[in-house]
Amino acid sequence: MIGRDIVKITGKYRESFPVLAFTGARQCGKTTLLREYFKGYHYYNLEDLNTRRLFEESPADFVNVKNVHVIIDEVQRIPELLPLIQVVVDEQKSTGSCIVSGSENLLLSEKISQSLAGRAAYISLPAFTNAELKAAGLPDPELYGRMFQGFYPAIYDRNLDPAVYYSEYIATYVDRSY
Repeated sequence: MIGRDIVKITGKYRESFPVLAFTGARQCGKTTLLREYFKGYHYYNLEDLNTRRLFEESPADFVNVKNVHVIIDEVQRIPELLPLIQVVVDEQKSTGSCIVSGSENLLLSEKISQSLAGRAAYISLPAFTNAELKAAGLPDPELYGRMFQGFYPAIYDRNLDPAVYYSEYIATYVDRSY
């Protein structure tokens, strides 16, 4: 896995806030980062229909677990969880206990009424940076070559042709929103 510079500040936020909220574009590496750097946490992905059903049936059971660190990936799927998370973190008074992530900007989404103000550090994860790619020892093409190749993890993890990747990315993500 290519190291992410954002991890440096994440540790500071983890010591200061009860909730860490990771946002970023689809396929920028949020899930990979969370699963790699927070291995001791219980992980729930709300893209999984079975997991989503369990959360919808009894959301309090998942966020009310005392002294357990949780990651709730794609939290925008069940925005009703955020007020429950607020109650639990207010009771627990511990930092770094809950991590949520989503591809939507959780602060701007019409579906999200609870911002977790004062309780959450919002961390926006970009695709790879040039510095991260250099630190990983990846070939350093000239600037225009790197810009053409782009910075999305899948291009490097799966050695994909950037033209094909971005064509499919646009077709499945950007075009879908119109």
